[in-house]
Amino acid sequence: MSDPEAGLERWIEAESRAAERRRLHAQLRQYDMAEMVSYVAILAWVIAMFVGYYLGWVSAALAGLVTLWSFLAGAFVIWQIKIRQRAVRAQLVRLDAD
Repeated sequence: MSDPEAGLERWIEAESRAAERRRLHAQLRQYDMAEMVSYVAILAWVIAMFVGYYLGWVSAALAGLVTLWSFLAGAFVIWQIKIRQRAVRAQLVRLDAD
């Protein structure tokens, strides 16, 4: 006959792992959304600078400079998101390995 307390402890451990797995997957979804928003923000800024240049609101040099900085800032943000995604995926792998 199985010890009821041991069964309860196994059940609590399994529920704890499942909750942690759900939390990590939710975190990955948030990072995926942040990455997509970063790509869209870069694209929107480039389009805004193109339209501003086309309509004569900004000079070519300013539009080019702002576009360059938006690419650099966006690439940095996306790079940071990718680093965090890898860390969360590593936590998921460790959780599944246990």
